[in-house]
Amino acid sequence: MIAITAPGDKHNMFSDREFRFKFLLAAVGALLVAALITAAIYAILRSGWVAEAQNRSIQLGNTIEQRLQNEDDLLALQITSMYASAPLMNDILDLFRSKTSRDYLDARLRRSRMTSASIRSFPEYIRAYIHRYRSSLYQIVLHGEDATHILSYSGGELAYAFDAPFAPQGIQNDVAMQKAIYNPAGNYEKIGEVSFLFRTSDIVRDLDFSAFTWAALTDGNGNVFELKNGSNPKAIALERVALIQDFSRFSFQLVTFMDDAAMIRSNFPIPLILVAVMLTLSAISISFLAHVIRFTIQRKQHIQTEFQLKIQQQQAEMRMLQSQINPHFLYNTLEAISSQALLNKNRPVADAITALGSLFRQMTNLPSHISMKDEMDILRTYLRVMEIKCAGSFCYQVELEPDLEKFQTVKFWLQPLAENFFSHGYDLASPYNLLIVRCYKDNRAVCIDLLDNGQPIPEERLALIHDSLSQPEKADGGIGLRNVHSRLNLFYGGGVSITVSNSEEGGVIVRVRIHETATKGGQQHV
Repeated sequence: MIAITAPGDKHNMFSDREFRFKFLLAAVGALLVAALITAAIYAILRSGWVAEAQNRSIQLGNTIEQRLQNEDDLLALQITSMYASAPLMNDILDLFRSKTSRDYLDARLRRSRMTSASIRSFPEYIRAYIHRYRSSLYQIVLHGEDATHILSYSGGELAYAFDAPFAPQGIQNDVAMQKAIYNPAGNYEKIGEVSFLFRTSDIVRDLDFSAFTWAALTDGNGNVFELKNGSNPKAIALERVALIQDFSRFSFQLVTFMDDAAMIRSNFPIPLILVAVMLTLSAISISFLAHVIRFTIQRKQHIQTEFQLKIQQQQAEMRMLQSQINPHFLYNTLEAISSQALLNKNRPVADAITALGSLFRQMTNLPSHISMKDEMDILRTYLRVMEIKCAGSFCYQVELEPDLEKFQTVKFWLQPLAENFFSHGYDLASPYNLLIVRCYKDNRAVCIDLLDNGQPIPEERLALIHDSLSQPEKADGGIGLRNVHSRLNLFYGGGVSITVSNSEEGGVIVRVRIHETATKGGQQHV
């Protein structure tokens, strides 16, 4: 048995490969476009977020500056009052000049013996100030010519640290304000400086720095007072945004940093929604492009199929005319008819001539796409002519199920299959040559069988036929099985198979099977 595979399978393989390639390019392009759109929208949003962060930083800076201004105003008031009090000025002079706490206490004792008035204490004066205004001041550092003293206030308690080291340079946790102290009794000669340290946590209380990765105050002396701990400010990455707010009345600056991760977190879930929308648009675009690509490929294949079908039909008709209606065919047919007329002198001669003329008319007048009934009628006419030509040594039988009479097909493909019997299977020595043609439904397919009792095909010849039909690109231009198979697959869009085998009872069986999928394709030609 020989099975002829549909050439449409190879075309489908190439079309699927073409679709996958074009779909991949379209998907990559759609994703790139979506990524570019997403990046552009994110850049716009990021610009807005940076502007919003800038405004927030300005507001925070203004609030901090206002609070520092309040502390500075209160300090200025206290220092002015201190200059108006001689006992206070004497006490602070004793603090600057003393090297130890005992030196300071001895100086206070000597001064108290010299006057009956109460000796006012500068440390107590500052503690009263802290309590009265609930100031965030917690430490005072006196920088004299010979020593540095530290006064610390914690929970209402006062602690002294005379001649203590103090290095304000570098990163600190708190803000320091420095004030110069002058001696009004000595022509306002400068006697030293006092650093007032304020707790940063009190200054920035109830202020929200959550939108920033790091925040700090800096002064003109290179001090950095952290407001929010985060990444090391010396290792700021390029993608981070630095916002600097200068204070108008102080040498401080508010420096804040924020990166993309902080901006995304503070504006969540807007980026998530943006990504979801872009992915949805990408999916819709890819799906639409897939339909467009599929439609374009199918349309191109349809145009190619229609074109090839028309070419095949024209070639088949031309070859039919060249091979069937040629002088040799007419000579032999007319000679047989003439012989019958001379011998019998009866009506069959007229019938034969009528059948021959009918065959010519059917071949030339019918359209290229006809019903199965019309195709069977052409075959009957041809077989009737051959019956007369074979002079009683040939008979035939054609069967067509009524439900298949309107089934659409191409014109003139059964006659070449029947002609193979007369070319290869017809036995001149046999008085009884038979050809049966049946068209019927088998499950979900339409089957056409051609059975004869002629000479079987040698196995070697079957193998050669199989090799020839399995390689359509090596077609030799004939109108036999290969040409019929190609025309039917073009018309039905694939799904047509032809098998050739030797019958166990003798003869050859040619079976054409048009599968359900192909049948649906054929119905489009109704």
